[in-house]
Parts: sequence; structure tokens; C-alpha cells
Amino acid sequence: MLEDLSGAGSHFIVGLEGPHLSAEEGVLLEQLRPAGIILFAKNIIADSAADWISALRKLIADARQAAGREHLLVSVDHEGGRVHRFREPVTHFPHARCFGENSRAVGRAMGLELRELGFNLSFAPVLDVHSEEKNPVIGLRAFGTAAQECAQYAVAFAEGLESAGVLSCGKHFPGHGATVTDSHFELPVLSLDEGELFSRELIPFAAFIAGGFPLMMTAHVHYPALDAASPATLSALLLRRLLRQKMHFQGAVISDDLEMAALREIAPGERAYRALTAGVDLLLVGYPKVTSALRLAAEMARGIKHTVEAGVLAEGVLEESKARIAWLFDYLARIEAQAAQHQCRSIGCAEHRELCAAVKSRTV
Repeated sequence: MLEDLSGAGSHFIVGLEGPHLSAEEGVLLEQLRPAGIILFAKNIIADSAADWISALRKLIADARQAAGREHLLVSVDHEGGRVHRFREPVTHFPHARCFGENSRAVGRAMGLELRELGFNLSFAPVLDVHSEEKNPVIGLRAFGTAAQECAQYAVAFAEGLESAGVLSCGKHFPGHGATVTDSHFELPVLSLDEGELFSRELIPFAAFIAGGFPLMMTAHVHYPALDAASPATLSALLLRRLLRQKMHFQGAVISDDLEMAALREIAPGERAYRALTAGVDLLLVGYPKVTSALRLAAEMARGIKHTVEAGVLAEGVLEESKARIAWLFDYLARIEAQAAQHQCRSIGCAEHRELCAAVKSRTV
């Protein structure tokens, strides 16, 4: 009999190893029954466009079948610029800084192509304000260097994406744009206090919340003036008090990848437990360097299961999260239904290529 990890596993979005689902991955997906999968360039490999698109669709179908869920989030980081996982003929838009007044049209074009490929969630838009010239990770991924500009264009992009039936996800709360280090490689520390955050960093996040969008991603950034002990992903002060109570966000919260180096000094099980306790609903385990994402997620799920059985993690915490995840799926069903009439072939179409050319010509 397979080990049942679905009680904890339903809080995960997990990466896969390659362009084909392995037997081990099939078993682990059946054990975990995760809320979703995330795919990267390593999952999109074939000799021709027709081959890779066909192989990608089969990978998604196989993962759906193995997970045994009626609904599955199929996600990707798709921002434009350097954050682009696909080969031709998918339209390769430039970085978000170029989108400007075309932000909604770009979001819609990206959403239509993603939906045709089989995706229903894009981890975009970036809501960070590029306020630090030395920032090594955000830069041109941000919609601008001014908070109001970022808010306007990022919200328009999210509207366009969701008009095509694809979920958006605002990132990285409460802001990664002012750091001088990259959380993929170390834990950034920012000395900003709450007032300073509200005056700049949080303006795009507030606009995203006001727009009614249902999903927010955390930053692996430490704000010691707000929480001396924990980075945002593991901080109830930032996620429950600031994001939910003060900023009135009612949607689901997803962690940035829990295998990024910013958190790697913390044991996997503790990472997952602390994130859930802090207010994270979905745990992203996308691209580990030393093991498979599904193996790591299974290890974390066992740790979560143990903390619940030991009474360390209250079942009520998981039930609240499950309710928000269920609401997220309901929201997805609504935007998919509204976009159902848009079934035309759109990948690399002339309209999208023309839009891409116009966006590339914009001076930033």
C-alpha cells in the first residue's frame, strides 16, 4: 500500500525532473496528491516545436493522472525577458520594464499562449519596485523604478493574464526590489521599517490586493525592523499581521521556492512547518539542487504530518489553508469559464509577434 501523504501534500506545488514523468515521480505524485506542479526549461526539451509542445502536453496529462486530482495548478515562471522557459514558436516578450501602456495586452497575449500549452498559473507579475540600482535579481523584471508606475502596469498585466483564463501571482511580498543580494544565493536583509515599506515597496502590493487578485508569493527577505527572528516567508508578523490584518489580503499565499539558498540552512521539515505556521498556504518546491523536488516535498510532507500528529501544528492551521486553496481553485474556474470562448490558436501568432515588436521598441 502506498504511503498516504495527501493531507500535507495538498499544500505543495512541486517541480518535475525532465520532459517525461518517471515511474518514481508517478508514485510520489500519487502519494502526495499536490495542489500543483511547476515546470522549467528542463521539462521542455525536444528536437522540434511540434515535438516539444506534444511532449509538454503529455507530461502535464501524465502528472494530472498520477496526482489523481480533479483540479491541478499547472504553473510556470513566465515574465518575459530572461524569465522565459519556452522555445519557439512561443512569443518571447522582453522584460516587464518595456511593457508600459501595453501591459494589459502583453498579459493577455502571454495568457492565451500559456493556456493553449496547458498552463493555468503564471508566477507573474513582479510587484517589486526597482529602487536599488545594485539589485542583482529584480532589475528590469520590475515594471518600473517608481511605486505608482509599478502598481499601474503590474495590475494591468495581471488583468490581461486573467482575461485569458490564467491565474496571476503577485511577487515577492513585501518587496525584493531594494535588496543588494539575491535570495537564490543568500538571505537578503533590509532595514526598512513599516512606514518606509508603505511609502514605496507596498504600494504595488496594495494595488494588487485592491484589484481582487487571489494569489501572492512571499520573499525570502529578512526585515529585522518588522520581525527580528524570521524572513518574510517564515514570519507571521509579516504574513498574518501585515499582509492579512493590515492590508486585508484574503487570498492564498504561496512561498517562493523553499529550496533557494536563503532558507537552506533550515532543515526541510522545519522550513515547511514554519512557513505554514506563519501563514503560507502553498509550499513551492520547484528546483532543488541535490535531490528531486518530489522527494524533498515528500520529506517535508512527512514532517508536517508528524507535527500534526504530535500536536505541534494545529489542524486548524491546515484547514484554514485548505479553505483558501479551495477558494483559489473556484476563482480559477470562474476566470476559465469567462475565457472559454477564446479557443483560437495563438502561440506565436502574427498579432502577438507585432505586439512583441512594438513593446521591444519602447524606450526605458
